Amino acid sequence: MALNLRCPLRILAGTSAAVIAAVLATPSAGYAADRALATPQALRVTSSGYDTVSLAWEPSAGVAYYQILRNGQWVDSAYGTAATLRYLSWGTTYTITVRARDWQGNVSEPATITASTRSDTQAPTTPGNLRRIAGAPGTPAGLAWDASTDDRGVAIYWLFANGDPVFAGPPGVPFYVLTDVFCTVFSGETYTFTVRAQDLSGRLSAAAESVTVTIP
Repeated sequence: MALNLRCPLRILAGTSAAVIAAVLATPSAGYAADRALATPQALRVTSSGYDTVSLAWEPSAGVAYYQILRNGQWVDSAYGTAATLRYLSWGTTYTITVRARDWQGNVSEPATITASTRSDTQAPTTPGNLRRIAGAPGTPAGLAWDASTDDRGVAIYWLFANGDPVFAGPPGVPFYVLTDVFCTVFSGETYTFTVRAQDLSGRLSAAAESVTVTIP
């Protein structure tokens, strides 16, 4: 007796537990344990980002899901015929494999393709106009600078005092943050500040023109 998995299972009253177990253990004709699955066809790259690669392929018959392997390691599964691999390194080539798998654990021969993420060859522009922010009554209250631009996007700014990093964050910082919160500079001391932008790939801009300030 073959079990038709396309229809709800109906157990007749009085059916013994042994009969039920035998029926459930018998693969149906549509899900034979030794069935060969077709290899996914037309595996292709549909788009590439700095840290993503999107794929598509044609469907295989009788598939439960598709295994996605990156450089031989199973990293994802897809229940449709498309997938996006994330958290990749920029400017890197990967070998990507897709295999069909059915509910019985049968796996097809692999479809394989190489795909590369986009290269980030451009550092951010240099932050402009590094300057003091005046406070009442005219004493310096902090630093500000103009935003940088980047083809991928600026992630953070690094502020340096006498060559040492003292702040990482968005443009501009009050001196009380440096003295009271981070304790990276000290009141009454004179520092030469400069700032650099860092993009999402980790590339650093050139240093902004420096400014020297005595911390109030």
